[in-house]
Amino acid sequence: MHLSVPTSFLNLDLELKSATSLDAFVQHLAGEVFVLINEKVGGQYFLGLEPIIDGALCSNLENCTRYFIDLLNILPAEMLAVWYNCTSRIFDFGFDGGLESLPLSTMLSTKSLREMAQLGVDMKITIYSFRGAERDLRGNL
Repeated sequence: MHLSVPTSFLNLDLELKSATSLDAFVQHLAGEVFVLINEKVGGQYFLGLEPIIDGALCSNLENCTRYFIDLLNILPAEMLAVWYNCTSRIFDFGFDGGLESLPLSTMLSTKSLREMAQLGVDMKITIYSFRGAERDLRGNL
């Protein structure tokens, strides 16, 4: 049996680190995001979120990015204070590296990149190696 697994975009995680709790941020975004982690790790608070669009996790790179940017651009003043108090703000774009597949070509618009920079968001790219049956349909372990 020959297994063909294409290279693909999996998800976008918003990763925040802060010296103070991020619980208020999570409560403000309730229903808009999926919380991957919200806990104190090594002396800092760490929050990992994925966008929920139309009741489902997002699987389109530009749509996920725009969704988070749009949410962040309408934060009220008290949530903006929490946002800018974070020591780290990262969009982590996750990709499945595939198995014997053609290269994947994808892009972010200059508008999204500019707005990420204006929000003080760093960009990280994570490429996951193939893990076979350990993955669910979205590529998550």
